[in-house]
Amino acid sequence: MSRTIGFACVLVLLVRTTEAQETVRPDQLAEQGYGLLKKYCARCHGDTFAVTGLDVYDRSGLVEAGYIEAGDPEKSQIWQRVGVDRDMPPEDQPQPSAEEIAVLKEWIRAGAEFPALDTRSPVTLVGMYQAMHDHLQSAPAEDRPFLRFYTFANLNNHPAGVTNDEFRLYQAALSKAINGLSWQSRIVRPVAVDQQQTLFVIDLRDYGWEDGLWTEILRQYPYGLRHDQSSDDRLRSLAKRVLEMTGTSIPCLRGDWFVAHATRPPLYHTLLQLPETAAALEAKLSVDVVSDFRNDRLQRAGFATSGVSNQNRLVDRHRSVHGIYWKSYDFKSNVGRGNLFQFPLGPEFENGEFSKHAFAHDGGEIIFSLPNGLHGYLLVDSKGNRIDEGPVDVVSNSLKTGGTPIIINGMSCMACHKHGVITFRDTLREGAGVFGTARDKLRRLTPLESEMDGLLDQDREQFVAALGEAVGKFLQVGDDRDRDLQSFPEPISAVVTRYQADLGPQTVAAELWLDDSAELERIVETNSRLKTLGLGPLAGGATIKRQSWDALSGGVSTFQLGASALDIGTPHRVFGGSTE
Repeated sequence: MSRTIGFACVLVLLVRTTEAQETVRPDQLAEQGYGLLKKYCARCHGDTFAVTGLDVYDRSGLVEAGYIEAGDPEKSQIWQRVGVDRDMPPEDQPQPSAEEIAVLKEWIRAGAEFPALDTRSPVTLVGMYQAMHDHLQSAPAEDRPFLRFYTFANLNNHPAGVTNDEFRLYQAALSKAINGLSWQSRIVRPVAVDQQQTLFVIDLRDYGWEDGLWTEILRQYPYGLRHDQSSDDRLRSLAKRVLEMTGTSIPCLRGDWFVAHATRPPLYHTLLQLPETAAALEAKLSVDVVSDFRNDRLQRAGFATSGVSNQNRLVDRHRSVHGIYWKSYDFKSNVGRGNLFQFPLGPEFENGEFSKHAFAHDGGEIIFSLPNGLHGYLLVDSKGNRIDEGPVDVVSNSLKTGGTPIIINGMSCMACHKHGVITFRDTLREGAGVFGTARDKLRRLTPLESEMDGLLDQDREQFVAALGEAVGKFLQVGDDRDRDLQSFPEPISAVVTRYQADLGPQTVAAELWLDDSAELERIVETNSRLKTLGLGPLAGGATIKRQSWDALSGGVSTFQLGASALDIGTPHRVFGGSTE
């Protein structure tokens, strides 16, 4: 093979055809082959994307890129890495058995088919409004103004289909995102209100969002369409009734958009009502950083490198009113007062006893317990002011959750800390070059490795327990009922990656509530208005960028203008405190 790929996927061991004969089940070969990709490959090539564009959930993409040559294992890049090179997955990843590798080869030889998707009936606009109407009708009248909905109809209606695994991942991401934006004391999962589980309802009061925060979401929402003036009599009637019961013209948001945008600024800061400074957040959480330092009431660790920085990093663990409060100190340089091993007793406080041993940092990340057990996040500059993104010369994101190495508050933190605070090994306690009273102070602040490990385990257990409440019901079902929660992909980053992908005619057609992509291509070809909106490439089967589709300009998006041109709905816009 001339092309090399970082395919951390299936793997090693010689294939024994006798074992294949014992293991392969021809009537279930599609399920077996797909199951192997999911089990051994998806962690790096589907749940996350170690190789751009390599998604093992996408059969057509695997075939087009040459990863699979249906019917010929020897011409399949997957098999080259498994049966020929035998260099994947990495040694620290789970390894399949010889029988499983034999099944993989036979699956490719037989055509590498994926299991048939469960048949899903298309969701129509009328059907979605009917489901909202019926649920509202069944709710007490006093609750209706607080009920809001999220839909995954665009995924359900996609011609290529979405696997049940993917659908559950979207649902889990929605639940984690909503509960991760709440200061309430308990996890409350969205509830499906239709049989196909494409429409979910929440009560704004369960998350503390009842005081105008829904309007703040709508201010950023690029898919808002009103239907209370539709030419379709039934749709118009249902939309008007839903509007009357909820008191809002847009009672339903797309779930995938919400996950991708509410987990990053500005909505992340707005919905979580994050203060503009670390000091204000600490006051809110009853954390006194100076007092904890002076009275040895924090646990400190430092290390030369970390997963987000090439510079040294220091972290402090404090107790907060809701649990824990981890604060990092990050640096642009390892020299001067940026060298923790020379200056381990910062930051410098007013009238500080150890000022000559204090480091000077350039920013930091804060991870804190929410009342429901999930975590909130805050990025700050050297002065403790809230920032949207971490400077790349201080920290960077190798996962590229937002599409770039920039660390974005909320979204990037959720992806990196998918099971809570990441474990580390302190080298500051024994490695710092301070002596006398300064060394004694450092020893009091830096616990022994076993003690710090115990605290990390405790913090992770508490977070994972809350995470299980939020997402377990969606993920741990069917064949995955007994699967360890921590073995699932982090759902928010997985949904963000899929949402940000380029859009072809099939995806755009599903998002515009059209029956098929061929219809869309014909419409774009003959509609100059749609071409002026930048949709011309769709007529030839090419793609457009997500950002050009959903970016707001003058309060309206390309999606809304396109939908209006096709008489699908009236664009909804928010001006000041009012909507239209």
